[in-house]
Amino acid sequence: MNQFLPIAAIALAVSMLSGCAALDKMDADHRQYLLNLDKQKCSGFGFTEGTDAFAHCMMQLSQQESAQKAAAQRQEQYNQMVAQQAEKDRQAAAAAAAQQSSQSAPRAPMSPAEKMICQDRNATTGSNDDCE
Repeated sequence: MNQFLPIAAIALAVSMLSGCAALDKMDADHRQYLLNLDKQKCSGFGFTEGTDAFAHCMMQLSQQESAQKAAAQRQEQYNQMVAQQAEKDRQAAAAAAAQQSSQSAPRAPMSPAEKMICQDRNATTGSNDDCE
């Protein structure tokens, strides 16, 4: 049994690495696909590949894509911040409503035993709870 453990660990590591390699290849393939799209755009604008004008067109497209990605990231961060603030506001409103509800609801009278416990707690902790 123990002799198979190192083999299993190696097999697991190889499969994980091959998965990473597959993701890297997919990422590289996607980047190549996007590059080809940009080349087609610049060619469609009338620029000839290999010229300074074509290179300038490719650079502008790259800068536009970078700016769009940065704007999308900023928007996502903003959306997350707004969602977090909304959740904090919701929790604060729920806590305030619970506080108001507990303060405005009439309380049942305490039993003599509850009064003694409350008074003892006030005496030992220095709190000022209403023990009536």
